[in-house]
Amino acid sequence: MCGFVGVFGPSAERLKTLFPEALSRLAHRGPNAEGAYTSPESLCLLGHRRLSIVDLSDSANQPLIRQGRALVYNGEIYNHLALRQSHLPAGQTYAGHSDTESLFHLLSQHSAERLLPELVGMFAGAFYDEERRQLLLFRDSLGIKPLYLLELADSTLIFASELRAILALTPDLPRRADTESLFQYLMFENWPQGRSLFSGIRLVEPGTFILAEQAVDGRCQTCWQRFMAKTPEAALSDGLHLPAQVLETIEQSVQAHLMSDVPLGSYLSGGIDSSLVTMLASRSVSGLVGFTGYFQTKEDWYDERPLSRLVAQKANIPLVEVEITPQHFSAHFDQLISVLEEPRMGMGSFSQFVVAQEAARHRKVILAGHGGDELFAGYPLFKAFWLLQTFPSGQALGSLFRLKAKEWPWLVDALLGRLRTGQFRFAPQLYADLAWQVMGKDMEPDLSAFQKPQTDVPLTLLNQYYLDTYLPGLLVVEDKVSMAHSLETRIPLWSQSLYQQMQTIPIGAKLYQGLLKGLLKQACRGLLPDELLNAPKRGFPTPLRHWFRDELREEVEQRLLDGNSTLYHLIARDKIAKLLREHRTMPLPFALDERRAHRIWMLLCLESWSRQFQVELA
Repeated sequence: MCGFVGVFGPSAERLKTLFPEALSRLAHRGPNAEGAYTSPESLCLLGHRRLSIVDLSDSANQPLIRQGRALVYNGEIYNHLALRQSHLPAGQTYAGHSDTESLFHLLSQHSAERLLPELVGMFAGAFYDEERRQLLLFRDSLGIKPLYLLELADSTLIFASELRAILALTPDLPRRADTESLFQYLMFENWPQGRSLFSGIRLVEPGTFILAEQAVDGRCQTCWQRFMAKTPEAALSDGLHLPAQVLETIEQSVQAHLMSDVPLGSYLSGGIDSSLVTMLASRSVSGLVGFTGYFQTKEDWYDERPLSRLVAQKANIPLVEVEITPQHFSAHFDQLISVLEEPRMGMGSFSQFVVAQEAARHRKVILAGHGGDELFAGYPLFKAFWLLQTFPSGQALGSLFRLKAKEWPWLVDALLGRLRTGQFRFAPQLYADLAWQVMGKDMEPDLSAFQKPQTDVPLTLLNQYYLDTYLPGLLVVEDKVSMAHSLETRIPLWSQSLYQQMQTIPIGAKLYQGLLKGLLKQACRGLLPDELLNAPKRGFPTPLRHWFRDELREEVEQRLLDGNSTLYHLIARDKIAKLLREHRTMPLPFALDERRAHRIWMLLCLESWSRQFQVELA
């Protein structure tokens, strides 16, 4: 896992003096090696920082430069050795066994259209051909590895694994929040793919490659194309054997994700996804270590150690337990926002940051369970939409009476949203009035990623929302949080093969017997402890709603109410004070209290982000 930055176009020569600083901003992504490349005509600059994981020798360092071509790349390609055998000449010689070297030769001999769909893994990169004066930029079809892009007025392309490298190359450009993305963030705490919170900078969409060439007038011309990964189609049998087939696909994916020349770790949160990945990995690798985070509160809800310990014991691996405290928040919150570069996706990033920091002291690679909730219908809203779609069937009525206390608010919110707007809303609205104020009367935002007319099939639309909008946000956060500590995260449940298989299975089948992740739970029977399979979904909850009114009360008030905050361009100070006062004095049920805490969290994030990155919010 690594980080890269590059420039292609008329301004490349001018930006050479700033390039070393831009590359240094990515040092955390690759502490093991550094390299840079300048094309003979100074049209293209490439820089790379390496985290050595596969082939620890210098032969895998980047940029990899041979025969007038140069490659910088971030990620892992799990089928690269198979592609060597099937796609490259038998006499081809290699200096080592890295996927970097495999990718270099594959791109040298095959077109992007043919090759990229056959790569299995997570990747983003840039490949330059000196003879053609042609640059290829590419990002994996699952959107696991980020690729940010800025086009200057003179057509120069600046691209990088993180925003900070692009910002270092453009110190004179004004820093403004992108209006549409800020609207989406205030409304839903997220925004659709292809955007960033910085005006003018985009996150290249998954499954995209860009061919850039120098035209006769010296400007860059680009051609954007989309691709989808090709994976062997697996024929699914009847429902009786379906759980076994799904488990087999997961086992194969986990096995592929174990490719490493360094020891592995695994997140073990107490949920089904990370537990399943850990259990399967423990069968094949030695030295696996589990990591779980926990909170010491009056409520057992915030401590999943009992379940994590059960799995660690069954897998026969050591478990590192990481206590997360209010002191961690005070010490690391600004650092977290700096790492994220743009706030999104809620309070879980704080917990992830603390656990990743400890995990990185023990391991360079860690397995995670991301993708399981999205592929297997694991969120409470899936059950709410299923009930709305199937009511008043007998199965729906039975499931309705079995709803857990923390699942009811999702059903009520989905029903109220449908009644008010005539649409199915996939995410709660957090700062609707403020969002519309930012957008202005003359602009029409695109809300289609977050809500759809009720004329369509709601479960299908909800499924697409989680796959196309929600999970991509989580993946960006996970990449930033882990790589801040030079830690590579691998997510076997979000694989090309499993994605393709799950696309053929109806959502109703995934909610077997009206249970969240019902199909996956069937597949895990006997493999994971029953106590875990029968436990309510938690999703690594973070008790900030308690801390904001108790241990962190003074700090929150100081951050949001003292001085001349840039937030006051968006929201009046007295409104912030009222929000904090109500959170402190007005008790609410769990779900509403959580939502109010999210609103406070969002203001804290915006204040820290605009201050640290000197961004104009309005």
